[in-house]
Amino acid sequence: MLSAGCRPFAPGADLVNGGFEQPLDVGWRQEAGGDAGSSTAERRRDLGQPDTGCAVRLAQTGAGYVRLHQTVSVDNDRCDFGFTARLSVGGSASCGPVAAVILCYRDDQDRILGSTRWYRPAPGNEEAGSDTSHLVLVADTVAWARYDLSIHDELADNLPGIRSDDVKRLTMQLSARVASSG
Repeated sequence: MLSAGCRPFAPGADLVNGGFEQPLDVGWRQEAGGDAGSSTAERRRDLGQPDTGCAVRLAQTGAGYVRLHQTVSVDNDRCDFGFTARLSVGGSASCGPVAAVILCYRDDQDRILGSTRWYRPAPGNEEAGSDTSHLVLVADTVAWARYDLSIHDELADNLPGIRSDDVKRLTMQLSARVASSG
């Protein structure tokens, strides 16, 4: 089983239902797929989050994925992005489970230019980044943690393959994926 809990925020970018106070179909798109197992996306108040609001929990059992995402327009790269999350994986490392929060940078044609991904893979399933993909390995923990970044600084310091002037949209995605049933 794989689960992820998240509460995003992006001051300056208008996330709809960013605190998950309304049903998940308000502002968010949910996708699921795969050959086996089941996918779950639910908003709850009892996930142990550090505030009293709602959070979302994604879980994937068996081969497949479940993700929740939202795209917003931005005027420039002078905005911040952050979230509070608890990412954890379980099951066999040979199945390739990964829990992640992904921030995709898009151009004015909605093409993905690259991404920053906070992720928790099963041991031995770590991945390598590139000049358009910054990977942040997150500890598997029961505690919630807050993650913040300046979009401008992230592009300048960690994503030299993305021109900041080309970024016109951001997609925030929460994802739970299992590569195979083992």
